[in-house]
Amino acid sequence: MSLLMFNTIFNLSNVQNALVNSPTERIKMLSLDVVVKVKAKNFVQELMYGETKKCHQAGFYISDRNVRLAQKDTKLCYCEATIFIKQYVNNPEVVLIYMTNDYTNHVPGNTSEIRTLPLPSEVIKIIEDQLKGGSTCRNTRISVLKQIEEWGVGIRKPNYKDIYNRMRKMNNLLYKFHPDENKSLDIWMCEKLPSQNYCIFTGDLSAYSNNAQHFAFGFQSLSQMMLTRISQLFCLDATYNISARNIEILYLLVTHYPDTGKGFPVTYMITNDHH
Repeated sequence: MSLLMFNTIFNLSNVQNALVNSPTERIKMLSLDVVVKVKAKNFVQELMYGETKKCHQAGFYISDRNVRLAQKDTKLCYCEATIFIKQYVNNPEVVLIYMTNDYTNHVPGNTSEIRTLPLPSEVIKIIEDQLKGGSTCRNTRISVLKQIEEWGVGIRKPNYKDIYNRMRKMNNLLYKFHPDENKSLDIWMCEKLPSQNYCIFTGDLSAYSNNAQHFAFGFQSLSQMMLTRISQLFCLDATYNISARNIEILYLLVTHYPDTGKGFPVTYMITNDHH
């Protein structure tokens, strides 16, 4: 087997010049038996690890059984493509990348397969930054799609479920500030909310309850306080089972919002005292 080797040492910003057009429009691919040199420093920084994988393509398995567990979106297509990545001791500054077996039963970069790719780490970071700033799942998705619009056709775009699942994974980071639940709540009430100019108030239940485990507290943002001052009519709404213990109750003081004409919460109150 004879290999064609480029004299140029590429980095990941210009390595596309060593690639050829794929049968799929606007997708580049590595030619067979062509060795591409990449600077080891750039390669290590931008590609954190390497693995040997078999090609999968988009598809669905249709079972003849009445009941079958959900199948994943990719299926083994027995592609024989083999890509080698080598770094020699006598030349550690350069990484060699080449493919010895061509793709079979599979065309890489097909648009139907983009949905099966993982989200790039850069996209995940943008999503997490948006969520940390208080953005909703819907607004986060719209913002992310606008930011990555020019990244190319080979990037999987996040859908609503991607954003929602990322938010679920971030719950501990966003809302749990200590392993102990009570201490976490104290940090949230005494540090996090006041830092955002929330008004915090607690209820004294000792006058009619001897249970030291009972609590009652509430909070208002500055905008809620301003709306409370100018409102004349209020409605009290209660939501039960707001935690895994099913004992806490969330009370909302709701009023009419003048700009939208709809109900708007102006106070949040939480308690585990049902009396």
